[in-house]
Amino acid sequence: MQVKGLIKEEHKLTASAWVKLSHFSKVYKVKYQLHLSHIVSKYSPGKNAKDILAKYPADFVIHQIDDS
Repeated sequence: MQVKGLIKEEHKLTASAWVKLSHFSKVYKVKYQLHLSHIVSKYSPGKNAKDILAKYPADFVIHQIDDS
C-alpha cells in the first residue's frame, strides 16, 4: 500500500505515467527513512524490487529501458 500510494503521489507531481524505479527508491528512502531494497530483502529474500512489482501486473507495469 505504501508503494502504490507513493507512486500515485509521484504521478501527480510529475504528470507522467512512468516513474523510474531508481527515482522511486530515492523518494521512498526520503519519505520512510528506509531503503526499498532492505524492505524487499526482509519480506522476500533473494528478490529485488522489480521482481516484487512484477508479481502484481494489475497494479504495476514494468518497462525495461534498453541500455543503449
